[in-house]
Amino acid sequence: MCHSCATAFASKEFNESQEFFKEHLQNKQYALDPTAKAIVLYESLVFSTDNDMKGEYFTTSKVRRIIKILTKEGVDVADVRVALESSVTTFGGITKVKAATYNLVNGEVDKTEMAASAIKIEKASENMAIGKFSLPNVSEGSIIDYTYETKQELSSVIGKWKVQEQLPKLVSEVSVTYPEMITLALLTNNIPEFEEYNDKAPAGGETSVSYYTPTIPTGGGYYKSWVRKNIQGYKVEPFLYNVENFSEWILFKVGSVKISATYGRHTVTNNSGLMDWTYLNSKLKVNKKAFGKLSEGGSRAAAVFLKNLGAKPPSKDEYARKIYAYIRDNFTLKDEGMAGSTREIVWTLNNKAGNRFDYHLALISCLREAGMEANPVLLSTRDKVKLMEDNPNLDNINYIVTRMKVDDKIFYLDPTNKYNPFGVISAMCYNGFAWVVNDTGFGAMLDPADIKEKVVVQAKTISNDAKDYQLNIKKVFGKQAAVEKRTAWVRDSLAIKKEVLEELKVIAPEAKLLDYSVENLNNPDLNLSLAYTIQMDFSSDKLFFNPSLFNYYSELPLKSEKRYNPVEMPFPVEAIYSLYLELPKNYVVEESPQSAVLTYDENNFYKYLIDYNEESQSIMLNTKFNFQRAFFQPDEYKVLKNYFEKVIETQGNNLVIKKQS
Repeated sequence: MCHSCATAFASKEFNESQEFFKEHLQNKQYALDPTAKAIVLYESLVFSTDNDMKGEYFTTSKVRRIIKILTKEGVDVADVRVALESSVTTFGGITKVKAATYNLVNGEVDKTEMAASAIKIEKASENMAIGKFSLPNVSEGSIIDYTYETKQELSSVIGKWKVQEQLPKLVSEVSVTYPEMITLALLTNNIPEFEEYNDKAPAGGETSVSYYTPTIPTGGGYYKSWVRKNIQGYKVEPFLYNVENFSEWILFKVGSVKISATYGRHTVTNNSGLMDWTYLNSKLKVNKKAFGKLSEGGSRAAAVFLKNLGAKPPSKDEYARKIYAYIRDNFTLKDEGMAGSTREIVWTLNNKAGNRFDYHLALISCLREAGMEANPVLLSTRDKVKLMEDNPNLDNINYIVTRMKVDDKIFYLDPTNKYNPFGVISAMCYNGFAWVVNDTGFGAMLDPADIKEKVVVQAKTISNDAKDYQLNIKKVFGKQAAVEKRTAWVRDSLAIKKEVLEELKVIAPEAKLLDYSVENLNNPDLNLSLAYTIQMDFSSDKLFFNPSLFNYYSELPLKSEKRYNPVEMPFPVEAIYSLYLELPKNYVVEESPQSAVLTYDENNFYKYLIDYNEESQSIMLNTKFNFQRAFFQPDEYKVLKNYFEKVIETQGNNLVIKKQS
């Protein structure tokens, strides 16, 4: 195949010369992003597919980057890290590394080459290694230039072009060469429209910001390339789980194989097209390491397990809860990975142990044996790139849960976390599209907006003696928060007191903690609550007291003036707080905040209702923070930030309490 095509095409956007380096060494700033710590002057990726003497196919990835370092903070980009999958290391890991640093010395370009001994490979995990090297003589103003090559067995993915990354780029281009028996398929994310390259443009004319070349026959294969110019770097911001979900990238995949071909150790014959979810489902449901051990009606092992579980409750819902609770509470998780199952279901049930797959296979088998509809669900968690509805990206599937249907109600279950109540899975699992594996399979949407989190806090006076004034505060956590608290508090018994003391620093810095208690710490199926009593000082003639002792957001969550990406809240929440405050004898309210109702829209609001009863010398405050959305586009940010500013301001209003003479 024609590997020179990529080099010839690259020259249309990049002319390597001393003048190129000198010009950019003199530059201090770039209009594309005047605040950038570094900028990619040129990036080239070349993905080529070929076969060896044995006829096994592999993919070669050639990378070149030239980067200008603009600030002291940008020096760290000279420490290069390359993730290497296990199949890459069998081909020698990272090879053909060349790297050099360019500096301007006395007005001339000075080049320092990196020694070969600087290249290191470290094992990161069983299936992953890291190639590492650091360029020499780097400082603010330097240009670094490096190339490297990796090889790996050909899989369904040929390569990924991360068009948009954290650093801005002046030019990024990619080319792909592939044999004629393979068709190339592209999966894209937020990619602008590419124009076809016109080599008949007038001399000196500017090429388009985004363009591609037509597919070119190369003798036994094909060649195709794409170019993007003037690419803004993405911004890492709070309330954003994975910026790649909103950045530009293209995944190059094998669309189809026209004849029998060997992919590494695997042979594919007459694959008619790009693998879709239905095709994947057909393989997973029979694969013994996946879900081939499940049968539609349960199993003999599950029948024995249920018999030993004891009396069957009267309803399917109660029975499902009993089965789930037993597996959650009594089984031991041996491995948290997603390597599939190597054990039989009977072994898992008898030994009450297994990996994540084993847990769910055992649970599903028992639920099916009990006459319920239960199926495994494959998903990507929110820290990963979302799964695509039209094509499985297997690298991003990293979690499994169980979907159960009882009387037209859908429940998602995960017994691998001992603090998950029935019907509750981690909010991290709600990352959009997921796949339910059964006979035919189907897609399901796990939307964080479907989570219903509710927290209730009550505070009341239990002693209004000015010399021994006491308040009792009780907090009932929502289900998501309860999982997090139980995990931390069971592991460290002192963590409970530490958390209470940290809360007091915010709500009542001068208060003294008298006692605290927790209910249902070890029972995830009941509400988790924390109660504590504090003693407050009423010896002053005038006090400034903030009656809003609990706020779901105690400080402004959105601080920046501008937003580049959508806002991803963890989940919707309803936070209810009530205060009943009895003043000590001879104390009165001199000044009180006004009641207020703040609205983002009709379903998202904050109510702050306060009342002072002079006759009983008591104060009642009821607040409700109701926020039922979890996703906001960047153009909604200004209004959203303004709403939160008003909420925080209202929560900060003080009562002025004075002692009568």
